[in-house]
Amino acid sequence: MRELAEIAGGALATMTIAPEAAGADEVIDALAGSGAVPSLGHTDGGGAEMIRAVDRSLAALRHHRGRSPAPTATHLFNGMRPIHHRDPGPALAALDAASRGEIMVEVIADGVHLDARTVAHVFSIAAEDHVVLVTDAMAAAGMADGRYRLGALDVTVEGGVATLTEGGAIAGGTAHLVDVAPCGARGGSRPGCRGPRGLDRSCPGAGGRGPHRGAGRRSTRRCVAGGPGARPVTVPRGGREV
Repeated sequence: MRELAEIAGGALATMTIAPEAAGADEVIDALAGSGAVPSLGHTDGGGAEMIRAVDRSLAALRHHRGRSPAPTATHLFNGMRPIHHRDPGPALAALDAASRGEIMVEVIADGVHLDARTVAHVFSIAAEDHVVLVTDAMAAAGMADGRYRLGALDVTVEGGVATLTEGGAIAGGTAHLVDVAPCGARGGSRPGCRGPRGLDRSCPGAGGRGPHRGAGRRSTRRCVAGGPGARPVTVPRGGREV
């Protein structure tokens, strides 16, 4: 991991690690040490493993004064062991940590990956500015229905929903970032919810120039500052409007 980070020359911003994977602790330390943000997800582990990985990531980021003071959870609920009443699993463990301000949770609020009510619960539970709206976009983003490729896999897009041609599992998203803002806004509109700020406030801490950002490193993550109706107003990148 350290060798790959060195080859990247500072361009490595984040990488997803399954907390239960062999060597996960060492990868977390290497990412934080190279200026990248550990992101926890694509996991079949349990809640205890997620909590341990969050604690490890927090300690490593603080030690190395990384670009973010907290790790991220890769597209919460998707690519994770499902919630069960006798086994809450990694998703609820990550959401608990987000309520304490210990992790930034990503949500794919495109109306396909998550129900709007699930998005609403995330915004209600997570600490303010600890939810990040993402797309998980693949090659079909913004494109017509049809056949596409995701790595070595064939993907079929019908009605804007991308699924594996064999098996039918969801295979990434087709929405643009501005497309998830209205769904995030609806998800954050239930009574008592603090409202969606995942586009314009959370990104700087997750991948931009947050308070623990190492000197001289440039952000490669784009954020959208939303106005009324969750319509884009400005798109900053690396501290500049683009």
